[in-house]
Amino acid sequence: MEESRMVKVLYRKLKWFVIVTSLFAILLTACTGPAGVTGPAGPAGEKGTTGSVGPAGPIGTAGERGPAGPSGSQGPAGAGLTPQTRTANITMGEAIIISTDTVNTAGTFRRWEPDTLVAFKGDKIVLNVSNPRTSVHSLVLADFAVDTGAIAPQGRKTVEFTADKAGVFTFRCGIRPNLSKDIPRECDPDHGRMTGQIIVLER
Repeated sequence: MEESRMVKVLYRKLKWFVIVTSLFAILLTACTGPAGVTGPAGPAGEKGTTGSVGPAGPIGTAGERGPAGPSGSQGPAGAGLTPQTRTANITMGEAIIISTDTVNTAGTFRRWEPDTLVAFKGDKIVLNVSNPRTSVHSLVLADFAVDTGAIAPQGRKTVEFTADKAGVFTFRCGIRPNLSKDIPRECDPDHGRMTGQIIVLER
């Protein structure tokens, strides 16, 4: 009798356990809904601003100097190495002698102007010789066999020669003074002053 009561009690407890478990399962199912639908994608974010340019880097060091280029070819010979034609105008000039006591003109004398010429060996020399004075004169350069012959007052002559040797050579008037002759006289008393030089240099 006692066992039958215990079985009934257990049965009733088991029955309530099944009922409670079933209700819990139903309640759990009701609370858990179906999976939601995925929402639409949100709009794209705005583009960020461009960053500022960074500072310039340091200047690099210069590279090593390259090797020297080849030497250029030799240029043509300069004009000074070849013979030239040199022309000079020479005049029988007149200078004034001043007295230091009275500061007056004490006299005059004749001279070649210019009285010094320079050329190089091998040059061709052209001399245009003029005589604006009142007496007859000439130009003689004996070392090169040059002689203009007599040049009358206001006259002019041209001579040419080749300076084929180097040195210092004197030219002078070749007309001997003849003061007894009427105008135009032949040269003047200061004949010995009428000298000049041609300097011929080696190349």
